[in-house]
Amino acid sequence: MGYWDPEVYRELERRNREDKRLKPLSLAVIFAVTMLLRVLDWVTTGIALARGYVEANPLQSQLLAMGPIYYFAGQILGTVAVSLLLWVSTRYASLTEILVFDTILFSVPVLNNLALILG
Repeated sequence: MGYWDPEVYRELERRNREDKRLKPLSLAVIFAVTMLLRVLDWVTTGIALARGYVEANPLQSQLLAMGPIYYFAGQILGTVAVSLLLWVSTRYASLTEILVFDTILFSVPVLNNLALILG
């Protein structure tokens, strides 16, 4: 078997694919970061709503009008849905890429709420 042997390349490609698969611990980290940001969003939104601001997300606004349980359920279902989509996505191959995407996606509402509350 030489360096240019096709078997060597197949083996290297197989190892590369295995290395990019997310391990259960990685998935737990992704889910924990996502849930933390969603809880922060829920808490800061609650504070902003108590101060007279309105929910900017039309879907969440409808759920909020139905009651806090529906609103919270919508938050949790949205979190689970996005986490599952990231998990099955082949585009996001590494934990770092998923965490960056998750953090950007879910930190924007938190930062917006903090700006309203503190500003």
